[in-house]
Amino acid sequence: MLISFLLCTAFAGPSQSATTEPTLQEEQTTEAVAGVAYPPALVHDIVVIVRQARDPKSPERERLAAALVKLGTIAIDPLLDLLERKRVPVLHEGQTPQTLSLYQREVLLAALRELGPERVLGRLDRRLAERVDANRRLAALTLFGEFGRREQLTKLFELAAPAAGEPLDRDLRDALRAALGAILAREPLAVPRLAATWRSIDVALLSTVIFTLGDVHDGRGLELASDVAFVHPDLLPVVAAQVAVIGRSPDSSVNQHAIELLRASRANASPSLGAAVVRALGMLEDEESIQDWIDLLADESEALRSAAHWSLMHVSRLEYAETPDAWQVWWDSEAAWLDEHYEPLLERLDSADASVVTAALRELANRRVRRHEIAKEVARVLQSPRPALRVLACQTLIELGSVDVLTELSLALRDDDEQVALAAWRALEALSGRSLPADSLEWDELVVSREP
Repeated sequence: MLISFLLCTAFAGPSQSATTEPTLQEEQTTEAVAGVAYPPALVHDIVVIVRQARDPKSPERERLAAALVKLGTIAIDPLLDLLERKRVPVLHEGQTPQTLSLYQREVLLAALRELGPERVLGRLDRRLAERVDANRRLAALTLFGEFGRREQLTKLFELAAPAAGEPLDRDLRDALRAALGAILAREPLAVPRLAATWRSIDVALLSTVIFTLGDVHDGRGLELASDVAFVHPDLLPVVAAQVAVIGRSPDSSVNQHAIELLRASRANASPSLGAAVVRALGMLEDEESIQDWIDLLADESEALRSAAHWSLMHVSRLEYAETPDAWQVWWDSEAAWLDEHYEPLLERLDSADASVVTAALRELANRRVRRHEIAKEVARVLQSPRPALRVLACQTLIELGSVDVLTELSLALRDDDEQVALAAWRALEALSGRSLPADSLEWDELVVSREP
């Protein structure tokens, strides 16, 4: 048995006279959990095992976590104590206390996961009812990040919120960002839940929420970010900066609302805020701002010139120099193409002649300007009676790269034709950046922007 091996090789017996550093058991003598103190043998085994997990190169970490699991659910509270205290006590002369390392923390969390997230979170709730201090709040945020679900988002904000009149604690802020990001990344329906409840969040935490939406790169968070900027204009700089990484929403109406909000904020913005807004509009591909960006290439502000140049390159996928001339030629050419060819091409998508539809799809696949609008038009071909055209439509949507059609593609997963369903699945993976089985219910959840 691994535990027996560790006891034989790493423990020579506690010696109170050899050190003044209290052991974990000594620290717990006045704090009974569930009515009883920790059994000394249990404490001994836990500390021996955890101290073995110090080496970052140790191949034993998984086995050490398994050894903790073998101690049973009675080990949950002592393990939670170690997470809270962030310190591993000594056992005998010659040892020194250990600050809980990243690797030891990983072992503890792995063991707690195997002991059962519901049990762990249940114990955590009882501990929070008994006492709440800074260390316990930090440990709780870590555990909710590891095991929590969207229904527990409000607990995250309660744990991180500052007391009245107090500044936001930096450690709690960072722990909130990590925990919230983990839940948002893990649960597709967590973003809609957050959007439905954000108004109850302490205002001091809203910047952290917006930064976290940027961390997870989920465009469904754009609606929440826009609403926050509308209700709290002082947070517009944070929102504008994060929109550039949050990206577009799969809901075209949300994108348009955000674009209008950002455009309106450009009028009296400082150069630094204006640059952030220009980048945000570039990420959202606001084509009505393209001429404005070209004009900004001659602006005296380096920040505005750089932001305008980035936005032009993002929309066009071209890499012209940061000067207006070449960009103006490109934009004039695009405008002429749109005037002459755009509407006729869209009409050809409805042709009864499959070759006409095929040619139109292939030409549209290469367009960058209005690609999101084009993608919506191409998605109509997913209703074609010809499976080959439906497959080609999916392939065209991959080329266009627009998330605005995720809903249409998720519906196409149920197509009666296996090749069409397969093409839709590949398109969803390419556009969403997610790798999920074709029959996963998460595909439907990933396009939900609002709670029912």
